[in-house]
Amino acid sequence: MDLPETKYVTVDSGQVAYQVTGDGPEDLIICHALGWQLDLSWQVPFGTEFLGRLRRERRVIEFDRRGSGLSDPVPLNAIPMWEEMTEDLTAVLDAVGSERTAVMGFLETGPIALLFAAMHPERVSHLVLMHTTARYMAADDPAAIAAYARMYRASATPRSAAAQYNYVLRNVDVRRFLPVIQVSTLVLHSPDVPLTTLEHGRYLAEHLPCATLIELPRADPAPAEMETTTSDIIEFLTGDRPVEINRVLTTILFTDIVGSTERAASVGDQSWRSTLDAHDRAVREQLRRFKGKEINTTGDGFVVSFDGPARAIRCAQANNNAVKPIGVDLRMGLHTGECEVRGNDLGGLAVHIAARIGALATSQEILVSSTLKDLVIGSGLEFTERGKYDLKGVPGTWNVFAVAA
Repeated sequence: MDLPETKYVTVDSGQVAYQVTGDGPEDLIICHALGWQLDLSWQVPFGTEFLGRLRRERRVIEFDRRGSGLSDPVPLNAIPMWEEMTEDLTAVLDAVGSERTAVMGFLETGPIALLFAAMHPERVSHLVLMHTTARYMAADDPAAIAAYARMYRASATPRSAAAQYNYVLRNVDVRRFLPVIQVSTLVLHSPDVPLTTLEHGRYLAEHLPCATLIELPRADPAPAEMETTTSDIIEFLTGDRPVEINRVLTTILFTDIVGSTERAASVGDQSWRSTLDAHDRAVREQLRRFKGKEINTTGDGFVVSFDGPARAIRCAQANNNAVKPIGVDLRMGLHTGECEVRGNDLGGLAVHIAARIGALATSQEILVSSTLKDLVIGSGLEFTERGKYDLKGVPGTWNVFAVAA
């Protein structure tokens, strides 16, 4: 059997391995879990029998995320965050020229698929979440067991696997973002999957707006059961219910020049205009570097969206440094949440929260919501508690944190 060519795409400082098979009319990208290795996967039944039929129906794009399989290893003290893992998926899709695809996630890659669908709904046609990757064959098949063992050893070292699972178990929580995901979703789950239960699958199906749950009898399906599951997935993928994209999960950054009115009055309109132009150039350069999307300007500030919260904070830090030579100081606020898409503009409560948090900041201070802070655990970013606030026009009391210098 001729194996497909393994190619690589560079993401940040690492390389992500991917393969493309099939020539179907629609795309399906598969986010493989830890324990998978693209080349060796062609020796195990799940890779040949289960995925084989999908490859005949669609153009199938598969990749090993950073830290696993054929992709670059990751330092034990710098396990990629969910935000960075979604960047692996984005980079592979861009490399193969896929603008819209079905996305399939297994085990710990399920949250990656969910976050990608929430952040980039325009690129996702369907979502398939399958949690049955621990075992696919009965334990009395020595050849299959040996093949899986070889693949798992080739995917990651025990220390790396332990560090990655430790990060997953401690930090993954995408429950609050499930209502944002409007794409048609198929949830497949069985009662005997390690680290999860059937209730996890039921919870997803109940809280995703457009989800269907298929309860599988066991995690090690017999060939006939495997064929049935493949048929279920193909039937689901061929039914396309158009979804109007009107909500998206994003991180909003508000920037504002401290004391701009007083500065303009003291130096005069022409001089202040020159300062503002220099400020705008400096900030826009950082937006380009950190992949921020300029949504609006406020005269002496910007409203920007990011598909990654850690990258948004680092852009804010870079903004502070970039405007120092100009002689102005910024104050900034950030929040991650659900936004309404209004053409090229964004609206909704998340935008107001970011604006209200930004208004609390002092000179050179970057303030974030607790929602955003929780999303960047493991990033190396540090925070100090700023207090609890009632934000004007926003329900409830909000915990606000300052990004440590």
